[in-house]
Amino acid sequence: EQFIGPMIRYISAHEVGHCLGLQHNMAASSIRTNAEVNKPGYAGATVGSVMDYVAANINYELGEAQGPYATPEVGPYDMWAIAYGYGPEDKVKEVLKRAAEPDLVFVSQAAMSVGSDPRNMTWDMGKDNLEFARKRLALVQALRGRLLTDLVSEGEPWAKARRRYMATMGTQLQCMSIAAPWVGGSFTSNAFKGDEGAGAPVADVPAAEQRAAMNLIMDAAFEDAAFGLTPELVRHMGKEYWWDRQGMSELMADPSMTVHDL
Repeated sequence: EQFIGPMIRYISAHEVGHCLGLQHNMAASSIRTNAEVNKPGYAGATVGSVMDYVAANINYELGEAQGPYATPEVGPYDMWAIAYGYGPEDKVKEVLKRAAEPDLVFVSQAAMSVGSDPRNMTWDMGKDNLEFARKRLALVQALRGRLLTDLVSEGEPWAKARRRYMATMGTQLQCMSIAAPWVGGSFTSNAFKGDEGAGAPVADVPAAEQRAAMNLIMDAAFEDAAFGLTPELVRHMGKEYWWDRQGMSELMADPSMTVHDL
């Protein structure tokens, strides 16, 4: 209930947001650090907007305590956007002048295909999503080491190990996708000239952060150890033969894991 309940509430708020006219805001998960939301007793919004696609907040070496798995309330951007769209018309200009406030960050989803703002990312969490990616990769490695011993129980098929390994591969790829825009990236702002606290509309990602992202990608993609594949694990990646939609991809797979293709 602690995990599923808040997730249902968050997703429901997201879809109601669309009904009210709100766009996706994939930069909204960058307003709080992972350490902040994983402090004992944290109860506020964990993201700027429910209109982001936010990863579940699973605290693996990210803070002192397990914070909310999903944001427990709508974010400051949501309140601000609704104030603009549905508030008094004579207050619109006053509302818009707040655009440069950090908690109201917004980057259009359209910019994901042509832009390079590293905050504009799905399935991440926290102000420093490079830190998030590093910790998720560490969690992936820890879980892979337990696939054969802890995950597959007596009487269960070894195919479960294959499926869960492939799930960790998806997380590994996502972490590299999170890191990639930091290389050669830039932060963008929608603030107008004269807005309080507004700087230039484009700011370079610091070189040190670009290097950190490049190192993360190299460590997670170009080193054999990053994939956690041992002869013992590969020999235990069984499969089942189910002719249903869920089982078709597994049905057509080679029983011997094609490691290099993977």
